[in-house]
Amino acid sequence: MSVGVFASYTGKLTYENTTVSPDYMYNQEVKYTAGHWDYTPVKLWPNDANDYVSFFAYAPYEAAPEEGSATGIIGMSRSVDLGDPWINFRLPEFENQVDLLYGQHRSVEGGTVKYTSWLDQQKYNWGEEPMCFVLKHALACIGDGVSVRMSDALYDEMHGRVDITFNSITITYRNLATKARLVLRSADTPNWKEIISGELTCSRTYNSAPISGAKFSKTADANPAAITIDAGNGLFYIPLQIAGTPRPVADIYLTYTIDNGSGATFTDVATASVPFGPEEAGTVQNFALTLNADFNLQATVVSPEEGVSMPGSITPTPGF
Repeated sequence: MSVGVFASYTGKLTYENTTVSPDYMYNQEVKYTAGHWDYTPVKLWPNDANDYVSFFAYAPYEAAPEEGSATGIIGMSRSVDLGDPWINFRLPEFENQVDLLYGQHRSVEGGTVKYTSWLDQQKYNWGEEPMCFVLKHALACIGDGVSVRMSDALYDEMHGRVDITFNSITITYRNLATKARLVLRSADTPNWKEIISGELTCSRTYNSAPISGAKFSKTADANPAAITIDAGNGLFYIPLQIAGTPRPVADIYLTYTIDNGSGATFTDVATASVPFGPEEAGTVQNFALTLNADFNLQATVVSPEEGVSMPGSITPTPGF
């Protein structure tokens, strides 16, 4: 795994009081191998220990992003561009998801953890010690697992009468930002900006594998606990709503079969649309469906600030 690092040298002026390009280090690959972080050629601090250097980072490293790329990092600021370095990111399909991280400095002030960019560092602060980044999640995610629980009224109605078996789930996430710009200078949350282009929003559809064992039985002695149906890997998404577009929505399409035990069965569908976004992070959204059955379904949204355990997640702390 590798991290891309930018650094801007501002001499005796702080970063806030000048506008420079990130040419002191430009998209320098810092690689994790054999238990430590390394890069070449090694960059030296300025000769004057009081001069300022500001650092920015992202991961995974991309040597040569291209606008025409289908997904992931598709562009970045140039070494001659003045101001904060940035990367452009296009939302992948399910099968091509990769986590996106950005570097921060972690401090504790008055018992409160605070994250900021690594601005205005000087040699005398570090000496020969390595600079260190905490890599934070720039993307949010929403889980594909759907938790189903019967209402007590439905249990009383079905007990001793029917079995309910769940067959499949399709979830379509709509109104997702297709691509956006992550400015690598940020505070406690990722600094996403809109990109003005013909591409605004997109959809991503998740189809479950055949479901086995997801069943409410008529012989249950009591209303059973919730059943989690096909907990998929989830979807990374850009936590940004494009101006003038609807907020993201998860359309859930659940098929189930009702069996009365006498050879007669019928299959029906339950549907719901649930808005989501970073403001619901870490909470469980409950919504009821009332068709031929009455269920409570839950969808969990995770913010960029929380740990995300998904294929492609990376959470190391690099030092260089």
